[in-house]
Amino acid sequence: MAEEYLKNVWLVTRVYKYGMLIMLDATNAVRFFCYRRGCPLTVFITTKLSNRDQIAGNIRLALQNSMKRLGVKSIDLYLIHWPNPETFFDCWGKMEKLYEERMAKAIGVCNFHQLHLERLLKIASIIPAVNQVELHPLLLQKELCEYCVSKSIRVEAYFPPCSYTSKVNKKQSVG
Repeated sequence: MAEEYLKNVWLVTRVYKYGMLIMLDATNAVRFFCYRRGCPLTVFITTKLSNRDQIAGNIRLALQNSMKRLGVKSIDLYLIHWPNPETFFDCWGKMEKLYEERMAKAIGVCNFHQLHLERLLKIASIIPAVNQVELHPLLLQKELCEYCVSKSIRVEAYFPPCSYTSKVNKKQSVG
């Protein structure tokens, strides 16, 4: 079950932004964590379907390219990066096939609001394992989190430090 892959693991993600690698490659990241924490180490690898690949319909190819770059035969979690209203239904169906083929051990979404999830759940055979959303003390998204929990979708928080810092500075300057 996808939920088992989401417990007690380290998360190693390769992030590409505008074609540039931001983080160390996965092999070096694993070596770093093994050295720092001591082995054995469970590594959980997440990759995202970019908006560009989503629009182009390159769902399988994008996953294969990620796996090749990472040097792995499967991904622990494959996420739709953004709910493009024209493509996310079709993308989800293709991602379900990749899940059934065990190329991805779990599939999920990012930045989906309740409305997006409601629409997706009407056509989905597989419930998203995760909804990765911006979540921090200044953006709690309580209703979305409660909705996800009610549908057995785990909420994974991401935290954009630059955005958070500017919000904190605004709040401090107002008060």
